[in-house]
Order: sequence, then C-alpha cells, then structure tokens
Amino acid sequence: MGEKIDGLDLLEGSRNFRIMSDAELLTLKQQLAKLSESERREMSAFIVRLGQESDEWKQETTRRLDEMNAGKRTAISDLNRSNH
Repeated sequence: MGEKIDGLDLLEGSRNFRIMSDAELLTLKQQLAKLSESERREMSAFIVRLGQESDEWKQETTRRLDEMNAGKRTAISDLNRSNH
C-alpha cells in the first residue's frame, strides 16, 4: 500500500501521485489564468521541458528515432508531390 504525507496519499512505485490538494490545484490554475500571453508561453515551455525529462518521453523519442533510422520516414519532396 502507500504512505500518507501531509494528508496526501502516495502510492509506492508510482510516479503519478498527487502532491497538491484539489484546492491548491484550483488556486494554481486560477493564478495561471491571470498570466500574460508571454508568461503563459514561458510556463508552457517549462511544463514541456519537465515532460521531456521523463523516462516515458525518452523511450518514445528513442522508438521514433529508431523507426526513422530503419527507413520509416517521409521526405519533404514526397509530401510536396502528394499536394499537387
């Protein structure tokens, strides 16, 4: 089973546990909604970078690159021909 820290349940072996309460998450979303467009882009880039650090993202990227190296890719010239 999991353990409980500061009222939050943590599942052993899981990276998908919640570290915020629903109220804290709502507050964060409300604060994000008040950001300017450039601040939102900056936060979005930050969140993407966090995702790229995950093992899942690295494995999927490796799989896609391996497929491309094995010949499963489309050349830009092929795309241009299909549009005519």
